[in-house]
Amino acid sequence: MKKLILSALALASVYAAQAQSNTLSLSQQGDGNNAPVNQFGSGNTLSLSQAGNSNGILYGPAVQAGMGNTGTISASGNNNQVYFGQYGNTNNGTVSITGDDNVAKNLIDDGGSQGNTNIAQTGINNNADIFLSTGLNNQVFMSQTGQSNHSYSSIYNGNVNQFNLVQTGDYNQGTARISNGSSNQTSFTQIGDYNNALSSQAYGHVNQITLSQTGEANMAYFWQQNGDNNTSMVTQEGNGNRVRGIGDYLDIGHAYQNGNDNSLVSAQTGYANDLRLLQSGNNNTVQATQTGRNLQVNSYQGGNSNTVIVSQEGEGIHYDSGVSTFQFGSFNAINATQNGSDNALRGLEGAATQYGNSNVLTLTQTGDSNLLRFGQTGNNNTATVTQSPN
Repeated sequence: MKKLILSALALASVYAAQAQSNTLSLSQQGDGNNAPVNQFGSGNTLSLSQAGNSNGILYGPAVQAGMGNTGTISASGNNNQVYFGQYGNTNNGTVSITGDDNVAKNLIDDGGSQGNTNIAQTGINNNADIFLSTGLNNQVFMSQTGQSNHSYSSIYNGNVNQFNLVQTGDYNQGTARISNGSSNQTSFTQIGDYNNALSSQAYGHVNQITLSQTGEANMAYFWQQNGDNNTSMVTQEGNGNRVRGIGDYLDIGHAYQNGNDNSLVSAQTGYANDLRLLQSGNNNTVQATQTGRNLQVNSYQGGNSNTVIVSQEGEGIHYDSGVSTFQFGSFNAINATQNGSDNALRGLEGAATQYGNSNVLTLTQTGDSNLLRFGQTGNNNTATVTQSPN
């Protein structure tokens, strides 16, 4: 086993090739330091620490290529930048940055399996980008604490990968994109004001999106296309929260699921919360729970054996609140419960509508001045409506 320990005040460039079980420890103190580092082989350990201003790994990323490697990078100060790449299986990478205007970019686990990547940023205007390509069973954990945090994660051609983001502070933005993979999981937790979460999954099956937001005016955007058995779960607490789509489906920004056996489970608590969803395929499900005032659910389903289940608890505003829905196909079901006054069940334009055969509507409205506008076209359809005062 070889060990290399360096202490530097300027530029350090280290290259270790074709060796086994190497250990590299590098410490830099001062301003404007840079440390491009390369390790090739298996069982290597990298420890890099930078303290000062405008430090970074700028002239090329720190790279570990092989199996069972461990890399730890720590930067403290202002305007720090870290580029870190790992290639291979069972690698572990950890990046910790404390200060202002910090950047962690191009963290790559390319073509590897069973890898772990951890990023923690504390400060203002933190940015982090992660790219996973053609990998299996990799895990990414990202934590950002401060203001104006931004994160971006991309998984391409990978299966059974996990991405977890926790943002605490103001103006948080998180983006996660998964393409051509199955059984992947994306999890967002945002605590603070003006949170935005965007997640897209394309051409994969059994993928899962979990979004949890606490604050005011939270926005959750998601899109799942060309896949089956995908699931999205959204929880929002606060006022003025929205669930929307990417690409403005139906020109009104519906969140989108395309495929069979897909589901959305949404829970919103607060004032003026809104959910808009478009589903295309069979055996898809929308389950929405809203508690507060001036609540809206807007759903469109095309296909067979689809289900919409909505529970709303609160007062509406002049029939602008409530459920707007459209279903096209057979054996579809709408089950809506509204408890409060001035709520409505209606269509995207005019009356709520079911086109097809053997469709079912079940509506229960409790309160005063509630409204129902509904139509069914087809054979063997059933509608059960109960309206009662408080």
